[in-house]
Amino acid sequence: MKQQHSTPADRRDAIYLLGFSPRTSDRLRAAIASVLPMIDCRSHGNVDAWFVRVPREQFEGADAEKNLADIQWLSPRVMAHQQAVEQLSRELPFYPAHFGTLFSDLSRLFELIDANRRTLTEYFAGEARHVEWGVKVFVAWSRAVDAFRQSGDDGDSDTNGAGLNYLRRKKMIRQRDQAVRRWIDETLAVLREEVQALAVRCCDRPTAVGGEDGDWECIANLAVLMPWQRQFELQQWIESKHAIRADTSRMLTFQLTGPWPLYSFIPPLVPAASHETAGTHWVGSAA
Repeated sequence: MKQQHSTPADRRDAIYLLGFSPRTSDRLRAAIASVLPMIDCRSHGNVDAWFVRVPREQFEGADAEKNLADIQWLSPRVMAHQQAVEQLSRELPFYPAHFGTLFSDLSRLFELIDANRRTLTEYFAGEARHVEWGVKVFVAWSRAVDAFRQSGDDGDSDTNGAGLNYLRRKKMIRQRDQAVRRWIDETLAVLREEVQALAVRCCDRPTAVGGEDGDWECIANLAVLMPWQRQFELQQWIESKHAIRADTSRMLTFQLTGPWPLYSFIPPLVPAASHETAGTHWVGSAA
């Protein structure tokens, strides 16, 4: 990592942004350089920009669309981006850039900092002092149906009675499934309130398909912003839910992931005034 003096960048190179941090000490920069030697850092006022230089043609021009559609080309670069951002987030209050954030030169990058200096400064003093965790909730619908019957809320649980004609049975099954869905939604609302009571902030992420086996469906994927010193409280909450799930026929299970860079809680940055000619390209997101 070259901090003070470097050779001029090749005009065919682009600046690939990893993110921003408050201006840090030479000692910490050197420690990060020992782990991530390919990363460069430049200070602009009270903000450090962390980046690598990449061949520009990889991300723009005739080959760009082909590269970004090629999973074999894309996967190792997404992984390298994620690993670098995770490492920097562990060391610094860090604003992570999304995958594929490019600038033509340092002056364009510094313009973005100038346009967002207050936003970044407030972020470093606030959200960046916390950590993001993921909480996924899965439901096994067949077990939820059984638990609903046992709860006594299923007023017409005999959906297989021999005296019922086919259409009536289908209607009762549909009504039962709708009631189970409402029951699970009510349970999920209570769980959300419990997580929100622990968290600084909480928001929804897209849900994934599947779980422990084919019967499980992901019904909630929460991003949870927690203070560093209170992370264990979220883990204890998950453990308490796992401890009681046998009492509900194990119809729900929970997965805690993280900690992650704060992709879900970063404030948006406004473009620099010269964005039209800045050579800044937003070509995707690994988050």
